[in-house]
Amino acid sequence: MKQELLMPVGTFEMLEAAVKNGADAVYFGVPHWNARGRTEEFSFEKVKQMIEYARARGVRSFLAMNVLVFERELQQLSEFLAQVISLKPDAFIIQDIGLARLIRAICPQQEIHASTQMTLASSEAINLVKDIGFNRAVLARELSVKQIADIKSKTDLELEVFIHGALCVSYSGQCLTSENFGGRSANRGQCAQSCRLPYRMFVDGKEFFETDAQYLFSTRDLCALPKLQELADIGVESLKVEGRLKSPEYVAAVTRAYRKALDKTKLQSKDLEPLEVLFSRGLTCGWLNGDNHQELVNGTFSNHHGLYLGKVVRIERGSVFVELENSIKQNDWFPHAGDGILFEDYRFGVTLGARLYGLEKGKFLRLDFGRDFDTRKISRNMEVFRNDSPALEKELKKTFTDRNLETKIKVDMKLYGAVGKPLILKVCISNNDKAFDKNIFATSETILEAAKNEVQLSAIQALAHKELSALSATPFELNSLEIEIENLQKNPPFIPGKILRLLRKEAIEKLEASQLQWKNLQISANNGKSFLHHITQKNSAEKLEQNSSKNSTKTREEISVLVRNPAQIA
Repeated sequence: MKQELLMPVGTFEMLEAAVKNGADAVYFGVPHWNARGRTEEFSFEKVKQMIEYARARGVRSFLAMNVLVFERELQQLSEFLAQVISLKPDAFIIQDIGLARLIRAICPQQEIHASTQMTLASSEAINLVKDIGFNRAVLARELSVKQIADIKSKTDLELEVFIHGALCVSYSGQCLTSENFGGRSANRGQCAQSCRLPYRMFVDGKEFFETDAQYLFSTRDLCALPKLQELADIGVESLKVEGRLKSPEYVAAVTRAYRKALDKTKLQSKDLEPLEVLFSRGLTCGWLNGDNHQELVNGTFSNHHGLYLGKVVRIERGSVFVELENSIKQNDWFPHAGDGILFEDYRFGVTLGARLYGLEKGKFLRLDFGRDFDTRKISRNMEVFRNDSPALEKELKKTFTDRNLETKIKVDMKLYGAVGKPLILKVCISNNDKAFDKNIFATSETILEAAKNEVQLSAIQALAHKELSALSATPFELNSLEIEIENLQKNPPFIPGKILRLLRKEAIEKLEASQLQWKNLQISANNGKSFLHHITQKNSAEKLEQNSSKNSTKTREEISVLVRNPAQIA
């Protein structure tokens, strides 16, 4: 089973970074209605362009509409949803069950996925959303590999699991502190990240001072690279990365690392380096190994720290000497001039940052800074992190801006021809399970004439390969080329390069068009309105019946008792 690598998209550049580095699917927010309210707001035309860009390259697109919808808003959504569905996304990621039912009423063929915001943490919950009509469940991020395996053994619904990115200290989708503190609901896409704030600790009514921890709820970030094989053995279909608010370079780095791992290509140190440098609060396996709160929450910071380098051993004027971690030396993860360096002493709440001017390797790593950075504020034993690298970002940017570095769809070509017949080019996607359906043919308008001079097959092959492999401006690259020329020895044809170029252009345009073909959808906003009207009428009738029943029987007072443990019952 090939597992799907699902990447986050917050801008069109992030989409390019994901697709060109090997993503199988991407997800981005429905305009005005998604749980990342701070991402770029796409227009309908932009969403359509993004879906078609991905689909032409064999990548699926999911639209996140993973917010709770108020009842008064549902009445206005039918026309909006019909318009979004007409953009032909592969699926919607949904938290609200009412919204899911409305989408299915508008378009029964539309695929829907149950968001992690629904806190699906048991096989019973998974099978419930299956019965409602969901095609896939995105599991709660608080599950261990063992729990995921147990769930998978009890359901045949597709499962999606988070493998990289930020974690929520609460059960996904159940945190109300942002709404409670500042009126910004996480379930409406406006999370203020209250878990990243400092807090004071009280024990038995008295403030507890015997700890340096202030960020008591700020979790480290998830990195499930060590768990990919276990998730594959379980049969998890989709592997999801968090990060619609991150940079395109971050998306490129994470996509490349996980693509290599899933393709069983050995990861090099340079693949792992940017995972921490570009954005990291410290990487762990999250809950996949089970509960380990001390590992999950450090408590001394909440912001991006990056790659830990070591500790300060001495300071001399504008230079700081650092005793490096062994892993830095072993992997050659040395900083570069221009990198961001962070110094921290969490015991005294001291955090300082500066750009690196230069460095010198030796027994200790010597870091030099410009005159505007006062090294007198640095003290021995401060921890040192590398939390920014323009050099790394520059290299990663090339992966989605340099055509020679991007991952492309491989195609096989076959060229048929003979004197007195037209030249035919067949193109199909390499190793495609549905290759027969993807066979594309282009036929020349003119027939081939006999060559005046002797023609060798090698010469035809060289010319054909040169003209037909010129695919740099397309999503494709040539994998193999087969040439079949009838009666070549006795009656060789003359094949002009112009004909080959025209055939290539026509065939690739047809192939791109075939990639964009989508299933027939029956979309009706009126069906959605009728569904809502029916539900409204039904609810009104039930309320009248309940009120009538209450009025006809004597009201009886009831007492509810809160029980926290079995001993209280006795």
